[in-house]
Amino acid sequence: MDWKEMDKLAQEHADKFAPKPKYEPIAAGLTGVLACQAVMVVFTNLAGLDFEAFSQASSITSVIVFCILFFYFRHGEKEHFKAYEKEMEYLKEQHQKKAA
Repeated sequence: MDWKEMDKLAQEHADKFAPKPKYEPIAAGLTGVLACQAVMVVFTNLAGLDFEAFSQASSITSVIVFCILFFYFRHGEKEHFKAYEKEMEYLKEQHQKKAA
């Protein structure tokens, strides 16, 4: 078994046990911030409030939303990479046993 086959097999097994997240962490975080800001603007306008009066609260909320989404999807990426590494190590051991 050559390296390409081992890589493909390890990737397939890693996708089964710890699939890659659907979205990149940065993109997910920024999309969440955009959605959060849009919702806050709509609700402050519906309530008849000035959105700029809540700029500090809006900024804090946006940072929290970004961090939650970024670290959630980043954790998924790390789990996938760990599963890939474990599977690749297992395949290398099996290859070495067959070669010996």
